[in-house]
Amino acid sequence: MVFCKDSIAAMNFYSLKTKFMMIFIGITIPLIILLVFQNLYARKVVQNQVSDSEQKLLQQFTKQIDRNLGNIDTYLVDFIVNDHYYQIIIDSTKTDQYEYGKLQIFNEFENTANVYAPLNGLFLYMSNGDIILSAFQSDQTVELAERDELCKFIKSQYDTQPTSWILDRSGGRDRLFRILRVSDTLLGAWIDVSVLMQDFTTPNGKILLLASQDGTPYPNISLIYKNHIDLHMQGQSYRRTGEPDRYIEFNAASTKGNFRLIELIAEKKLLEALPSVQNFNYIVSIVLAVALLFFYLFFSRAVLRPLRLLNYAMDRLRQGDFSARVITAHNSQEFDHVHETFNDMVSQITELKIHVYEEQLRAHQSELLFLRLQINPHFFLNSLNIIYQQVSLQNYALIQEMVKSLSKYFQFLFRNTANFIQLREEWEHIQNYMHIQELRFPNRLFCQ
Repeated sequence: MVFCKDSIAAMNFYSLKTKFMMIFIGITIPLIILLVFQNLYARKVVQNQVSDSEQKLLQQFTKQIDRNLGNIDTYLVDFIVNDHYYQIIIDSTKTDQYEYGKLQIFNEFENTANVYAPLNGLFLYMSNGDIILSAFQSDQTVELAERDELCKFIKSQYDTQPTSWILDRSGGRDRLFRILRVSDTLLGAWIDVSVLMQDFTTPNGKILLLASQDGTPYPNISLIYKNHIDLHMQGQSYRRTGEPDRYIEFNAASTKGNFRLIELIAEKKLLEALPSVQNFNYIVSIVLAVALLFFYLFFSRAVLRPLRLLNYAMDRLRQGDFSARVITAHNSQEFDHVHETFNDMVSQITELKIHVYEEQLRAHQSELLFLRLQINPHFFLNSLNIIYQQVSLQNYALIQEMVKSLSKYFQFLFRNTANFIQLREEWEHIQNYMHIQELRFPNRLFCQ
């Protein structure tokens, strides 16, 4: 029984259908793997290309910011070195010239607004506690409470001596400050972060902001905390961050301050061009699957079905059914020729077998006839001997009856060579034969 199972398994494994299924699977699975890999590769390529483009754009924004900050730095240094009224207030204290110098410096600060955009304000703080504070831009007017916060922050920087632009969130606003200390004075400028970022337009799905080295965002956007976005990026131009919504984070460090310009792009937005590629791959996958399915159906109809019909007919022929014929499906010229040839071969085998059987019948008939011919001479001689004896006895009536019966007997033998005779004729022949025996053996054999 185990041998039969192994034979069946081997037959199934080596069948054409099984091999074709293996080829079909061997083609389909690599294609699916290839398409999946292509999707992943396309996703990576699109992400890298878009990331490189966004990184270059962000670097351009950072250079523009650094250029504006550098212009303001140049102005502040030039003011310290060359401004006449600054020298007056340094050398004079609480005099008319001092007050006059403060007024002129205030006017100079006001006139600087149209030259150094996006500058929001300039200040000059003296060691005696006086401060000249000038705010620009009508939509960025400094309120009294906010002015007090600014003055408090400026005074707090008197002993810190910062060397570059710094970020601060005082007075309810996010600002960039530049503070220069010369002798006992602090000269500086500030820029509102919101005004600074207005110069850089970003489409929907993108967020542009500044971040300090400790990862504090400016402005303070709730989305960053809601999605747990980490702004502590070191040594990377971009990375994926955020949960549950994923974002691609780009950054570029400023050369003028201790801060970075950061751009956040929703990953869905970054890969918005990818669905078209994925849809194309899906369409290709569906087309390939349908094409392979049609190919399988075509192959099954054109090859497997004719082979199955031929195999079925051969099994019937093996079992002795010589009426088995292959129904020609007219799918292909080659299989039609094979089927017609098989049918002709079976017909020839059937005819040959019939001829062999007929020859065997003829041989049996010839043998039977030979046996008859062997028996008849003996019977014939005996009958002639009886007639001879009756001639000697001059029993002419018996002689006539014997000759008549022998004539009927031999007439039946030489006339009836067919396979089938009528029962009546056979019965008359038997009666005639028994009558001859009665004539041969009178008074000893009686037949009724």
